[in-house]
Amino acid sequence: MHKKRLVITGIAVLTIILAIGGVFAADPMKLIVNKQEIACDTPPKVIQGTLMVPIKAVAESLDVDVNWDEQENAVIITEKEETSKIIADIPEEKITLSAIERDGMYEDFYLEINGRRKFFDWKNVTNPTYGPQLVLSDLNEDGQEELIVILTTGTGTGVNVNEAHIINVKTLAKIYMDDPTAIMLKNVKTQVCADKIEITLNNQKQFIGKENVEVAPENWFGEIGFNSIRRFEVVNNTLKANIALQIAPASFIGEVQIHYVFKDNMYQAGKIEFRKEPDQNF
Repeated sequence: MHKKRLVITGIAVLTIILAIGGVFAADPMKLIVNKQEIACDTPPKVIQGTLMVPIKAVAESLDVDVNWDEQENAVIITEKEETSKIIADIPEEKITLSAIERDGMYEDFYLEINGRRKFFDWKNVTNPTYGPQLVLSDLNEDGQEELIVILTTGTGTGVNVNEAHIINVKTLAKIYMDDPTAIMLKNVKTQVCADKIEITLNNQKQFIGKENVEVAPENWFGEIGFNSIRRFEVVNNTLKANIALQIAPASFIGEVQIHYVFKDNMYQAGKIEFRKEPDQNF
């Protein structure tokens, strides 16, 4: 990321000068930046009708750098440089994934494969437990491996949300895949009744009685939720999306597993199945 520079020339002291015409201020004056009062060694003051503000205090409060360049006779203000760092890699394949840490998330990703580099507008939480996963697998069985990038965009109590991206290793082009939420809405129908839950998938209905749910019916949601737990995995050259079905806070009745297949130059839903006892706990 390039720094933006603001150069103020002809100033021998680090001050901002503002004409205020006829306004007189009490001594000492307050300095307030973005609704926050800033303590500074040299407070703002009015000199011959001109308001003078200490630029160093302002710059620090705005989290920018300020420097005096004697040779140019200029005050130079620059945004602080955000540094990118590698957060996932496959060294033997010369694959690295780097990003900038910002406000508790990794953003502004760069994927590099064998010297080729491309920017992606992705996000991932900074918790190392949920770092990005890089998987090489021949998903479409053409003899060439694809790179699957699995990111975690949200975590918390009863929340763990993945997203997956499939990348052509040679061109770094992203290969389109159907969104799992759209697949769920199209293929899975659920209904919450007084004493049971009905799930319709592949034109077949399954029922889960209240005796098989750990939460009493009076505490059930009015409808099944499926956006709080979503995890991707690659098993035997198949990308799978596992989506938990939620009936109450922190209570789930199973998961829907979507197997992706390559068709019409994209990855679409193949087999879709409901599992009451998934392999991984929620």
